[in-house]
Amino acid sequence: NWEGQGIESELTRAGIPSYIESNRNIFEDKSVVDFLNYLKTVSRTELSRMAFAPGVVDEEIIHALFSAFSGIPAIDVYKLADLHASTRPRASLFSIMTDRLRLEQGGISSIESICKFAESLADCAATVRQKNAPQAFEAVARESGFLNYIVSLNSRKAILKFNALFNELKSSVQSKADYTLSD
Repeated sequence: NWEGQGIESELTRAGIPSYIESNRNIFEDKSVVDFLNYLKTVSRTELSRMAFAPGVVDEEIIHALFSAFSGIPAIDVYKLADLHASTRPRASLFSIMTDRLRLEQGGISSIESICKFAESLADCAATVRQKNAPQAFEAVARESGFLNYIVSLNSRKAILKFNALFNELKSSVQSKADYTLSD
């Protein structure tokens, strides 16, 4: 998009808001990467076996917990990961995320947020299995809290990047009729 940079600077100089949109910029944006990782997590065909199985360190869920839109403080994610690693007999990360007593014993302060996040993961995983790709994308964006997060940024660029991501999905669906979020 180097061709557009001169146009953008002229528009900016004239006081007209502008933004150069490119796939490279979209996929380098941290919030977009976080959302794509969340989608990847809830789109796995073996989500319940992998994410909820005892003894499995689910790095995708940990990464999703670290996303800005999760609203969970990093210190609590670290405590949760430590709690998961030290639990004997080994319990799944997901089961720990839904066990308020265990979270409290682990010194985690954002218990409600972690429990809601676990519920969101389960709900979004079900949504992905029940809906086509564009419908699932929209539903997961809402149910995960990502859309509210993007709007709360009050950033035109963030909203445009999210819209570009959705347009990319729609383009992929048009080129492959049976496209799923797992693709």
